Amino acid sequence: MGLFGTIETFGIGYAAGAVTGGKGMERLPERVRQALPGNAENGSATDRREIRQVMTAAPDAVRPSDTVQRAAQLMRSSDIGDVLVEDEDGRLLGIVTDRDLAIRATADGADPALSTIADVYTRDVASVVPTDSVGDAVRRMKSSDVRRMPVVESGRAIGIVSLGDIEVETRPGSPLADISTAAPDR
Repeated sequence: MGLFGTIETFGIGYAAGAVTGGKGMERLPERVRQALPGNAENGSATDRREIRQVMTAAPDAVRPSDTVQRAAQLMRSSDIGDVLVEDEDGRLLGIVTDRDLAIRATADGADPALSTIADVYTRDVASVVPTDSVGDAVRRMKSSDVRRMPVVESGRAIGIVSLGDIEVETRPGSPLADISTAAPDR
């Protein structure tokens, strides 16, 4: 199984993890776990494709002092599920996802117009550099248990890459690519 099958399988594994917590990967059949990135038999020429070729450039960003409502409005208007968090100099501090807003703000009863990004964003995010290979990024996503990663150069985020981006670029027409390119439900 090459990278394409690996990404599809990883998507299944990630979904299992999202549903069952950290034990999701352990519940997958052995043949599925063996197909995940990092196993010796995986790899193809596509693995060496640079992240800069599949990333989304110039990602949206907020500052820690911005409100949770501002981040949610930005996500809605851009039809995205995450925004990066940067300091005043444009240096990457972390990421805030729609899940962060739901779990760390809404579920706790925070007022989105008053709560700030500093209260909810994820710090110490794993990242890749533009010259990392697709295979390296997928392996890093797997080991970090994330679906998206900032692409960082000299401390500044120049892009973001998701499993969906990788699938759309490397395997159009696959189930994950179709989901990733589908029009949003409104």
